[in-house]
Amino acid sequence: MAVGHSAHVSKAGYIAAAPYPLLGECTAVWLSWLDDVQLMALDETEPNYLRIQLDSEACPLMVDHGERQEEFSLFI
Repeated sequence: MAVGHSAHVSKAGYIAAAPYPLLGECTAVWLSWLDDVQLMALDETEPNYLRIQLDSEACPLMVDHGERQEEFSLFI
């Protein structure tokens, strides 16, 4: 995965970014450990993003302490 930036500035003043697949790319990202209620809130309040489920076979995810995540969500 890699991270791409939007070509516009939002009303709030930020430049949105979203992941996209790029074979062989390794990108540092922030992780958020959210519960089901928090995930539902993001799904409801971010209509321009789609949450997908990935697994470590499709997209390896390693946290700083070296643990590999087997499954995780990604907003695209």
